[in-house]
Amino acid sequence: MNRYAIYAFFGLVVIVAPLAYLAATGQSLSRNVALTMIFIICIMGPALAIGLTGFSSIGALGRNPSAAPKILTAMTITLLSVEGIAIVAFLIVWQLFTAK
Repeated sequence: MNRYAIYAFFGLVVIVAPLAYLAATGQSLSRNVALTMIFIICIMGPALAIGLTGFSSIGALGRNPSAAPKILTAMTITLLSVEGIAIVAFLIVWQLFTAK
């Protein structure tokens, strides 16, 4: 994994954790603002992963067209995993902040 992707992941964790805490406790930040920011991050993460996966797979297909079945299979598995993680993230955020 690229080290910049790791930096971005930890940056998102540093941003999301305080927002989730503030939204859960209702301190000094509107709950709706915090939820909106968390949902935006939950949307942008998978969108970035899908875009990078598509970009990489198209580049790989351009370099080696005969490997298309293997590349498309790996791309499909990756995209399904990313979408599954995104749906789980939405459900967790929804469950945490609608139970009041």
